[in-house]
Amino acid sequence: MNIEYLRIYLESTQNVVKQMMDIIMSPMDEKIDEPEGFQSLGVASVITFSGKIKGRLIIDMCPEFAFEATQRVMGEPCNDLGDKMLAALASEMNNTIAGDANTKLNDLFNLGLRLAPPIVATGTNMVVSSNKMDAVTVRYKSEFGEFKINVGFQVGGA
Repeated sequence: MNIEYLRIYLESTQNVVKQMMDIIMSPMDEKIDEPEGFQSLGVASVITFSGKIKGRLIIDMCPEFAFEATQRVMGEPCNDLGDKMLAALASEMNNTIAGDANTKLNDLFNLGLRLAPPIVATGTNMVVSSNKMDAVTVRYKSEFGEFKINVGFQVGGA
């Protein structure tokens, strides 16, 4: 995995969460290589991108984090994983993080990255997997619970 690409995604994640929701996150541990699967915390959004390289970004949060983030951005209480506001927030958060990171990558490395629309899934015991991905997970903690991202690039592409 190109460490500079990963660094840009990590910075974008922390900046967007701080700006959108005024939530500060601290890294929990070292990055974790997860080439075969990603165990979700409960609210996951996946966005893919392609250009000179192909990859995807998964943002994932525990329900408590997702409920608080939705409340802060949408201005209404949310306590249901099936709530459309929660899905909209997770989708927009992922789109904003990936868009910010990919713009920086395009500016620095001329990768021509374009985003596909994000998808959101909620529930317990979900595993997201992608074949042929060089993927890394970074976990964060906040006062509202855990949040993590998983950045993956197609093997041979980054």
